[in-house]
Amino acid sequence: FTVNGWSSSLWDERKEGEESVNDFLGINEANLGVNKVNYFIKRQVAQKIIVGTDGNISEELTISYKNASTSWPGGDYKNYLRIILPKNTTISEISINDVPQSTVDAITDFLIYENKNFKPPLGLEVEKVNQDNKTIHGFIVNVKVGEITKVKVKYDLAKKASLNLTSFSYNLRLFKQPGIDSIPYSFTITYPNDFNIAKGKASYSEKIVEDKDLIINFYKI
Repeated sequence: FTVNGWSSSLWDERKEGEESVNDFLGINEANLGVNKVNYFIKRQVAQKIIVGTDGNISEELTISYKNASTSWPGGDYKNYLRIILPKNTTISEISINDVPQSTVDAITDFLIYENKNFKPPLGLEVEKVNQDNKTIHGFIVNVKVGEITKVKVKYDLAKKASLNLTSFSYNLRLFKQPGIDSIPYSFTITYPNDFNIAKGKASYSEKIVEDKDLIINFYKI
């Protein structure tokens, strides 16, 4: 099941090498509200990738949620959002509706948060865990009835592109959460002027219905 992509595991068979950068994006949601609002939620995902002249790869992920419900069985969408990225990816900013959030480490020890004297920390609590060579960042996003909420996450990959080589490849694996029919998705990548694309596209747009690999091969001019 895992090898054929049917198990929804994070197992990744792609080979690592100096000449390639294996990127990964998974978006996982859990409705923590006591309702059936999932049916009324519409999503759009946009991803921008910038390969810097030093080989650093910075990215900007935008997820837009529209809550089209008006009453029960809908309601507010209390979404525990988890973003799955390559291991050791560093998040530089999380903003909600274009307002940068002050982030703090999530308190996950029940002996602490169930204490009667517990006071939640100020700021957006973000949980970070490593699993299967990925780093998963989780936090709560509340999408109120009839409203649109935009989540933007900026981050840098741990691995750099080897621009000293005559060619390199960028491979993005999109991991789709089971149970969501399709997700409108768009992608753009910018790169140094002394490189060009041998195979693949610098922009891409499609409704994602299953896991997908986007591979772009670059060569030095």
